[in-house]
Order: sequence, then C-alpha cells, then structure tokens
Amino acid sequence: MIIRSHDISKFIEKDSFMRSWVEMRLRDMCRIVYQMKDYLYKEKEIDEEIDDRFASIVLDKVYQPCSYMYSLISKDTVVTVPKSFLRMVRGCPGTEFNPEENYDKKIKELREQIIQLDESPSNPTEDRSMTEIREFDTKQREDWTKFIRQLDMPKLSDEEIQEAIEGLEMEQAEERLSKRGKAVLKRQKMERKRLLEQLRQPDVPNGPERIKVMEKFSQQQKEQKDRFLGIDRTRETSQRRAEVTQQKKILTMQISQLSSQKQKEITHYDIQTRDVSKVYWSRIAVMIHFLIQHINNIKKEGTTAYDVKLVIAQVEMLNSQQTTCVHILDNKQDNCIASALLNLLTGIEAFKHEYAEDIPFGKADVKLAASIILNKDLSDTRVEQEEEEEEEKPETVFVSGGDDSGGIDYDDEPNDANFGFNGTGPHPGSNLEIVKGELRAIDSRNSIKDLDELAEFILGVITTIKTFPMSNKIKTNRINFFATVR
Repeated sequence: MIIRSHDISKFIEKDSFMRSWVEMRLRDMCRIVYQMKDYLYKEKEIDEEIDDRFASIVLDKVYQPCSYMYSLISKDTVVTVPKSFLRMVRGCPGTEFNPEENYDKKIKELREQIIQLDESPSNPTEDRSMTEIREFDTKQREDWTKFIRQLDMPKLSDEEIQEAIEGLEMEQAEERLSKRGKAVLKRQKMERKRLLEQLRQPDVPNGPERIKVMEKFSQQQKEQKDRFLGIDRTRETSQRRAEVTQQKKILTMQISQLSSQKQKEITHYDIQTRDVSKVYWSRIAVMIHFLIQHINNIKKEGTTAYDVKLVIAQVEMLNSQQTTCVHILDNKQDNCIASALLNLLTGIEAFKHEYAEDIPFGKADVKLAASIILNKDLSDTRVEQEEEEEEEKPETVFVSGGDDSGGIDYDDEPNDANFGFNGTGPHPGSNLEIVKGELRAIDSRNSIKDLDELAEFILGVITTIKTFPMSNKIKTNRINFFATVR
C-alpha cells in the first residue's frame, strides 16, 4: 500500500508497529515535559501549567531543537490529531484531569444537607430500621448523582463533537496555507474554544431554568422519602416550611454553581489537552512526513508502509549502536555522555530564559540532564557518591584513549553521523579544564557560583551514567539521541 502524507493518521492507527513506536515517542516527550514542570516547582515553587506553549518550548529548547521543521508540514499536508493519540496524551503525567476541587464530594455533601432538611419533626407512621433508612438514602443519592450527570451531558455525542472540531480544524489548516501570523493563530484558537464551549452546552443550561429542574427533582425525592417513612407534611407549621424551603434553595444554588464550575474546568481541560496533543502530534507527524518525502525521492513508484517501518527500525537500531561523537574528551565513552549532557544543559538554560531566569546554573540542572538521559530520576545520594569517588581517584576513572570496561563499546573509527555537542571544540588540558570551558560557553548569564565544583560534579555524573544499571542498547540509544549536533 502506498503511503502519502495525508494518510499518516490512518496509517499509524491501523498498524501495530507504528502505534508502538508512536507510544514510545510520546511517552518520552511527555516525561521530559513533566520533568521540566517538576524542575520549576522544586527550584522555584513555580506550578506551571502544561499548555501548548510550555510543551512547545520544552520540546524545541530541550528535547529536539529543530522547530523550523514543524512549520513546514502545513505547506504540504494537513494532518488531524487521531482520537487515540488524544487519549494517550490525556494519560501523560501532568495532563490528567485534576480539578481544583472535589466537586462530586462537595455536591454530595450539599445533597445530604438537603435530605436532612427534609426530615420532618412529625412522627413517622412507618417503622423503618436504621439499615433500611440508610439503604434508601444511598439509593436516593445515587439517583441524584445520575440526575446531575444527565443534566451535565452535552446535547451532542462525543463523536458529533469530535466531527465538528475536526471540520473546523481542517478549515483553519487550509486558511493557514494562505494566511500566516500570530494574529491568525490566536483568532483560530479562540474560534476552537468558542465552538467547543457551544458544542458542550448541556441540555439544561446553567441558570434559573436549571435550578427549577433541580428543585423539582429534589421535591420528588422528598415526597418519596416521606412516603417511605410515612410522614405527613401537613402537620408542619408554615414558618417551618418557609425556613426549610429557603435553606434548600440556597443549597440547590450552591450545587448549581459547583456543577457550573466543574463544567468550566472540563471544557478548559478539553481545549488545553487538544492543543497540547497537536504539539506532540506535529513532532511525530513531521518526522514521518519528511521520511515519506525522502523515500519518495529514492523510490519513484512511491512509499509503502513496509518502507516506512523498515527505515524507522533501521534508524532505531543504528542509534543503539557504536558511534563516535564530536571530540570533547579523549575517552570515547565519556565523550558522548559529556556531549549529551552539554546539549541538554544548553537547552535547559534556553528554557530558563523563557520561564525562570533567576534560577542559577548549578547541580540541579546537571541532575535533571542526567535524569533525562537515563529516563529515570537520579537520586542525590548516588550522584554524590560518584562525585566523591571521582574526586578521590580521578585518574582511575578517566583514561585517555581506549574504553573503560563494563560500559558502552564505541568504534575506534569515527563515522559521518553528526553526533556530539556543537560547542567550543576540543580543548587541550585536563578533563576538568575542558568541561569548565564548555560550561563558560553555555552560561551566558554568568550564574554559575563555583565553576570548578560544577565541572567536577559533571565528571562524577558522567561516571554515574556510564555505570547506571540498565540495558546498554537503550542507554546508548538515549545518549546518541541527545548527543546529536544541534
């Protein structure tokens, strides 16, 4: 089957190999975006929201700085984010739906207060046990929850909403082919927001009509409870009835307000995760798009699904094999790890220019870079231990020429791949002086407090990464990915 750029979504959804590859890529991007969010909170207590801007900056500055490619895809193809991909994004750390308040719990508590108000001082004629009463109350609460859920249901089905949104996005994508600029993107984003809000309007909108419907259902349940207990409300005084009615009205309004706020948060979450999913999807779709274009240049008869999968598998395999990075340190294994770390530190500094320029360049940045490479949280204890060992016996860890045993093997001959930190070039002198020179080049804000200490710490982290217990192929793949010249 011939694959074209506009077939990317269907191709991925139908092919198990491609789905697995996309899931792997997405998990990696999501994790790094969340790590940067966590970094801001730990270092500065900044609780940054993961929106499309945040995700874009992390991916462009830290993960894979080649954003110019993503703007090119709209010239050749219009790609819609698949529903399955949107669901995967909503499962990423930091993008799950976490409302500010436990609305369901608060609504349940208010409903219980209404039920308590309905309890009459009149003597019931039915002899009900406490167990029976509790069971009846539980059933009524369940009925109330179903009733509120029904009220909150939009008029349209999820499929109809998705179809309408996709229709608008197709129109907007076509418009962007002829019109460009931030003003167009901003207007289109507001159009999507307004349309989604309209599509998600419930059958009974918030306001007086909704309150009346809720009060009517509440009255029905009250009458059911009266009949269950055998309570005669005619024995109550008019003053008591008026007080209960007013209190119930206040509680019902509070329930309506909570339901409205909950719906607003759901709508905001829906819009935000759709925008974030487009950021992630554009990174994946553009890779496949240019891969198809590349194969088309070689095979005039067109690109097949097999061709795409074969090239992806070959690239992943090659990236997990030995390579030679641009020269920084003499030891080849340490060299590529250093290159990956320095690339990431450059990206982290660029990220801080956008979100937190007052965070100094220090050990926390190095630990973050190492955690990204290893795809695991690097404990402080392990890093410090490696650092101490490095300080005590540096000559036994960094041997000029050759490879240390127990780590990743590299070819003696360099290949033509663009691997390595594109920094200030090779330095004469010790590893410590070399790393210090690279750090000076990265630290445009002059925020490093102790250059010698930080350089020594980086050498210790190189050892930590080198000896970290994980698959050598996976480790090599991740080192090579982040060591690529940027």
